[in-house]
Amino acid sequence: MTTITIKILGSRCASCRRLERNAKIAVAELGISAEARKVVGIPEILAYGVARILSLVINEQVYSQGKVQSVNELKTIFSNVFNQPEESVAIHE
Repeated sequence: MTTITIKILGSRCASCRRLERNAKIAVAELGISAEARKVVGIPEILAYGVARILSLVINEQVYSQGKVQSVNELKTIFSNVFNQPEESVAIHE
């Protein structure tokens, strides 16, 4: 079974917590295999080259910055990533 890696880059702000919560709900509702973690260290966040602290990284690729996706938006994103080879997944900002 394919496992996707999800990272929420951000501080401990309300938006970061909301994105993390939405991601966990989306993964649970889809029943997919995912490893999720929050990245709060500024040097580690900056290593991704993001312009905004609140960012979503999937399989080590920055997928979005500065936005809290809804559960439904995340379900669509995760489904696309989960069902496609990694090299065919488009990166969205």
